Amino acid sequence: MIVAETPRLRLRWLTADDAAFILALVNDPSWIANIGDKGIRDLDGARRYIETGPKAMVARFGFGLNLIETRDGTPVGLCGLIKRDSLPDVDLEAARQEAEKACGHQIDDNDLASWLMYPKVYREFSDHHRRFGDVSMLPTAAYFYGMADRDEIAVHIGPGKTLVIRMQGTAPAEEEGVIKVFFELNGQPRAMRVEKAGAARREQRPQADPTNIAHVPAPMPGMVVTVSVKAGQTVRAGDPLVSLEAMKMETQIRAERDGAIKAVHVRTGETIAARDLLVEFGPA
Repeated sequence: MIVAETPRLRLRWLTADDAAFILALVNDPSWIANIGDKGIRDLDGARRYIETGPKAMVARFGFGLNLIETRDGTPVGLCGLIKRDSLPDVDLEAARQEAEKACGHQIDDNDLASWLMYPKVYREFSDHHRRFGDVSMLPTAAYFYGMADRDEIAVHIGPGKTLVIRMQGTAPAEEEGVIKVFFELNGQPRAMRVEKAGAARREQRPQADPTNIAHVPAPMPGMVVTVSVKAGQTVRAGDPLVSLEAMKMETQIRAERDGAIKAVHVRTGETIAARDLLVEFGPA
């Protein structure tokens, strides 16, 4: 019986006709060194192993070891699930709830199997996927080593959808530990800021929302020289809020409207980046 198929491989139940392959497999030095010597030395022993091992487990539980073969019928290995009497049964739904709580999203049966076998690895994979999305479509070399100047890759994201990415170069950004990356996406020039590998990360500050009139953003990177307001204070349009120094020039940030200060997000002497949230007004 065929269990599963891919364009290159097929998984099926073992039969007595697979005895020759099993005999060679279980007497391979790497099998004996890493799995153990099953003491199978002839074809009759291999047939008994198939009947009392994989086939018996399939009959009892509905699953067991399957033969992996190429589409032309050449056997290449074994793959499947094994029930160990020494291990307790798993409450699958309880385990699913535990995994979903730990990872913060719903998981399917394949994810659940990964969680049960390698919970730490699956949690790390889930965190990576949440941060960066599905990176499996990236070429291996580009994923592990990045792209050099003038490198070009094609990323297939769906039927008839291919992104052609060409690396143009990099330059330092105004933020510490960040560089600007220049590239082409399907022929269109793009730029983005990327944290430099190995650089000390700057403390992440809240960012001003350009659509929120209650947010007062930093217009440029610099150092906070003075903070003229505090939470709860009432100010009028034109009152000084914060003074910044950059390139030995001081810039004073003033209130653009009347209102009460809800929060002040910076302190004197701190270094800030452009678009960092300086002051937040309360409801009008």
